[in-house]
Amino acid sequence: MLAGIVAICAVCGLILRYGIQEGSLRRALALVWRLGGRRWGRRTEQRRVVYADYAGCPPASPRLLRACLNDLEVRMTRDGVFRNPHSERRGSVAGCSESVQGQPSGTASLDDLRERTLRYCGASREEYVCVITSGATAGCRLVGEAYFGAYRGRQQGGQDGATGPSRRGVDRDDDEFAFLVDNHTSVVGIQGIADVQARSVEVADLFRGEHASGRRGRKLFAFPGESNFSGARYSLEAVDHWQARGYRVLLDAAKSCASRPPDLGRYKPDFVVLSYYKLFGYPSGLGALLMRHDAAKELEAQAYGYYGGGTVAYVVPERGRHFRRKRLPYGFEHGTPSYLGVPQALVGFSWLEREFGYGESIDVRAVRVATDLARRLLQLVHGNGRPVCAVYGSWSEVLRYGRWEEKVRTYQGPVVAFNVMDHNGRVVGCRDVQRAAEMRGIVLRSGSLCNSGGLRMALGLSVDEIVEVWRQVVVMADGEGVDPSASCDDGIVLPDGTPTGVLRASFGYASTMEDAGYIADFVSETFQVDTNQSDGLDRPSQTHGDNPVLEIARIYIYPIKSCQPQRVTSWEVDGTRSLVYDRRWKLVDEAGNALTVKQYPLLSRIAPKIDLERQVLRIEVTDRNRPSGDLAFVEVPLDGSHEEAIPASTWLSGKLGGTCRLVRSTNTRNYSNRSHTLVMHAATIELIRTASGSQATFDEFALRMRPNVILRDVQTSETSLEQHVLAEDAWSELSCMSDAAVHATVVRPCTRCDRVCIDPKTGLLDQHDSGAVLNAIVTAKRGTASSFLTLGVLVDFSSPYGDACLLSDRLKFRLKLH
Repeated sequence: MLAGIVAICAVCGLILRYGIQEGSLRRALALVWRLGGRRWGRRTEQRRVVYADYAGCPPASPRLLRACLNDLEVRMTRDGVFRNPHSERRGSVAGCSESVQGQPSGTASLDDLRERTLRYCGASREEYVCVITSGATAGCRLVGEAYFGAYRGRQQGGQDGATGPSRRGVDRDDDEFAFLVDNHTSVVGIQGIADVQARSVEVADLFRGEHASGRRGRKLFAFPGESNFSGARYSLEAVDHWQARGYRVLLDAAKSCASRPPDLGRYKPDFVVLSYYKLFGYPSGLGALLMRHDAAKELEAQAYGYYGGGTVAYVVPERGRHFRRKRLPYGFEHGTPSYLGVPQALVGFSWLEREFGYGESIDVRAVRVATDLARRLLQLVHGNGRPVCAVYGSWSEVLRYGRWEEKVRTYQGPVVAFNVMDHNGRVVGCRDVQRAAEMRGIVLRSGSLCNSGGLRMALGLSVDEIVEVWRQVVVMADGEGVDPSASCDDGIVLPDGTPTGVLRASFGYASTMEDAGYIADFVSETFQVDTNQSDGLDRPSQTHGDNPVLEIARIYIYPIKSCQPQRVTSWEVDGTRSLVYDRRWKLVDEAGNALTVKQYPLLSRIAPKIDLERQVLRIEVTDRNRPSGDLAFVEVPLDGSHEEAIPASTWLSGKLGGTCRLVRSTNTRNYSNRSHTLVMHAATIELIRTASGSQATFDEFALRMRPNVILRDVQTSETSLEQHVLAEDAWSELSCMSDAAVHATVVRPCTRCDRVCIDPKTGLLDQHDSGAVLNAIVTAKRGTASSFLTLGVLVDFSSPYGDACLLSDRLKFRLKLH
């Protein structure tokens, strides 16, 4: 009711300000529906989470998807078949109706999409041509290769204008690619074209570019209308500035197009790239490259490198000759376009305009939400006065404008890039924050955001320093050298406290002020520490004393990944420095993907057991309703072949209700996610059990954590809150105090996910509170020196006489701390 009243008042205000003009009544009624009655419909139908990753991709609305499917159905009913556009005479593609009301209003085509895209960006056919691509990245690559790349070494020849092998080389030393440092990787990647002289331009030098020399070399300058990293907006007056200095200008509009498309009627960049999914979330794999006619003609004249189907009139492969199509834009569209996606993009334009309006109306709303979030985050402080968040971009400056929203929107888009800091001023890993946010139903983006230059600017690092940062990212702490899976987007925090990523909250057409408040409340409740108040947890002192002594209380192995554990009193550690047969098997589907308990809760009922005496893996299913006559168990030889596991696979498929295969690891590694042994202290498990309000026993709750070894203090009982609670992150080594000569080296803390929220008995999320356990972990770790989403440590067990050794109950270790 209140939302409806507010919406009606807002509409009345708009009418009083602008009057009743053409289309104003329709927009006014749409606004009432959005802010009022649609409040419940949108939040329950379109999204069940707080979505704040519009810069990555807006959420695809079910209403839009239904409209697209409806149009496809209309097209099939009317025409009976979808045709490849190359099979039609004029290159058009028969598609579906643009109307989402189900009433055909004409034929969708490539030309229709080109016209709609030009109109959306304020351009005309007389000045620009629209090339349909697979996305903004493909547009950047096309410009780079055509402008600098493969045309070198080729030339036009013959009376028919065909292209053939070059008869002379071309000097490329004068080619130059200049780019703003705050650019997406897809734009910066143009410098990867061989022999191009590339230079970055700092933001402060955006309007200080020198005049290009009068040499023959080509000059290209690229910059974004809006930073995908921080949302900082750059004046399009830079287009005129760099063009006056002899450069062609490439404008990356992939981010800005969603809320503030470029005004190509006023500013005339030579090239503009965008992706349609960035506008309305669907379809993906479809984009556009807008080129001024003179720039397109210049590229066309160079007969650049690769040519695909649709771009040439004829080919004589035996002579290496081809003739490109001269009619724009067909000579630039390689291969068959996404002819099923084209009509859906047209539906997207119609849907976006009808539901939310174009351009400014979306921008005003989205920036308003981002402004509220930035203001809230900047106001958060810990009890000791330290800030909770570091907010990047232009927010600190633009917020001084107060309520002058137009001023804010001039310099800042609807993006808030930030990092969370603890009460000691250390940065909390952005991936950890992202995982915690997902537990609360908040969708954020983390990492370097495909913009290393923006990250360097935000962190205030020099070029040499950022090079060293990336070197440390890919060099692993275990001394094994470069990790092939390491990425600049991992967002880890280096040992010296330097972050390698940030968090990004970005907003768009369906964002609300409630979203900003929910995100700010999450940050405050999860990370803000009042050093003068207790969080209510009975967290004991973490004073360890000198070399405390611990003993093994429990040993578990998990023969089949994601299934029940087997408790043992003693077990061998093999040459992999992990427990023998631990996670040595897994169940996979027909595509070879591992089955997880999140997807198949019945895995929690599969109870594998290793029988070392008989050398078999015995598999049972804890099913009280097992039909009479049904096999109670199945056995597999420990070192059996794939064929010997087929009966077990068939039996398990029947139990799970789907086809699966039992697969055994044939290499020296098991199927553990971390390939190490997970060790925890009993006091830590008991603290989390108590804080989460779980009614399970200690042993039942411990299985949520999936530990291999549970330790306890020698002097006290296993479930008492000890001095070692939450202190595993400080462990360095465990040395055996007996003749067993077992040594344990701590590799790293174990990062937790929502797997701990699953009841090990049922394989389902807790009914009383699906996030209680994870929330208890986050709350318990708040204010500690370690990462708030780690619990327990991953260790390598070994022996001074070789890697093989034996673990057993009551084995005592002397603990060494960092």
